[in-house]
Parts: sequence; C-alpha cells; structure tokens
Amino acid sequence: MPKKPPLKKAARTAGHAISRMPRNVRDKISRCIEDGGDWRGVAGICKEVGYPGVRPQNVTNYRKGAHQEWLHKEERMEAIRRDSDATAAVVMHYSENGGSPAEAGLLAAAEIMSKALNGLGPEALQVLIADDPKALFGITRELARVAELISRRPDARIAAPAEEKETMTPEQRTRALKEIFGLPG
Repeated sequence: MPKKPPLKKAARTAGHAISRMPRNVRDKISRCIEDGGDWRGVAGICKEVGYPGVRPQNVTNYRKGAHQEWLHKEERMEAIRRDSDATAAVVMHYSENGGSPAEAGLLAAAEIMSKALNGLGPEALQVLIADDPKALFGITRELARVAELISRRPDARIAAPAEEKETMTPEQRTRALKEIFGLPG
C-alpha cells in the first residue's frame, strides 16, 4: 500500500491562478499573507510582477491550498536549520576537546542518519524493510561502526557542556553513543 502524502497538494486548476505563478512570486505572496497582508496586498504584489487581475477568491484558494504547503515547507526548513546548528555545535565541541576533524565528521554523519531514521514513521520503515532490508541493516551497522570507532579512542569524549571536564570510560562512551543513536545495548 503506497504511503499517503502528509499534505493535500494544491490542485492546479483555473481557480488556483496564484499556484501557477513562479516560485519567487508565490514566496513573496506567502510572506505577505504571513505578515498579515490581505487580498489587496497580494493583488498588488501580483500586479507589480506582471500578473494583474488577482481577485479575492484567488487569494482565498491559495491561502487554503498552496500557502499551507508553503507553511509546512518553511517549518521543515526551520527544523533543518535548527538541527544543523545543533550538529555544528556538537562537532565543534568534539573537535575542540581532542577529537579529530574526521571523527567529528563521522559523528555529524551518524547524527544526521539517526535523525533521518527517527523521522521515519513505522509505515515508512516497514516499506524500507520490505523494499530493501539490507539498506536499513546497512544504516544500523554503520551507526554502530561509528559509535565503536569513536569509543575506541582512549581520550574520546561525548560532547558535553564546557564546564564538564570529566572523562568517560570507554564503556560509558559506548553506552552513551548507543543511547544517542538509539542503538540497542
């Protein structure tokens, strides 16, 4: 059974005139709507870029359809930015406290893979396993390999606040890394 999309895609019919405009125009329109602009503001933007004749119903249709998709895309992009900032901070802390840039990169890659797996729902994982069981097991194996590589270093440290200076034992590091990446054990 195919996975259903999370949002209903805006229909591209004559009633959705704004949805057929170029992306940069739609982005301006969506920002206008988010800033509290009314249909006149949207019509002004459209006229300014060469799309005169936008009516209130066009804006209503857009607001209910494609604008909602735009909002969800913006939310996803913001989440990605936040995750990237957090990952960069962890990598920076790791490399500043004795980890090599290569290990920091492995840690970042493992964190990204872990977040990607966490974002998949049970149905998506079932489809992934059904379509290509080796792919999921390969990802899991690589996460475990990264955890093991990092934990082998005698001075390896899990990213922690700067005020914490205690060194973990190799067993503690392995356990913490497995917990971070959601691995068994």
